[in-house]
Amino acid sequence: MPEGVKLLFTTFLVAVYVGVLFARSKANNAGPKWLWRGGSNDLLRQLLFRSDGSLRKYTKLAIGVWFMFFLAVLWLVVPSSS
Repeated sequence: MPEGVKLLFTTFLVAVYVGVLFARSKANNAGPKWLWRGGSNDLLRQLLFRSDGSLRKYTKLAIGVWFMFFLAVLWLVVPSSS
């Protein structure tokens, strides 16, 4: 994968994570129930949000860890083409 594409992915993930950091933890971040496949009983919604739609305690940290893991795999495992 060319290094320019890796830099593009890195820039995109950093921008998305900065947006996640600006999300208020107490607001209804989950959105309306109809957006989720299982409604309020959707598994992913229950992992990330409380029943009132506010973020769980470690959601922002977990998203950051996943992004860091993805970037580490992208830069350390995927070979660069010249």
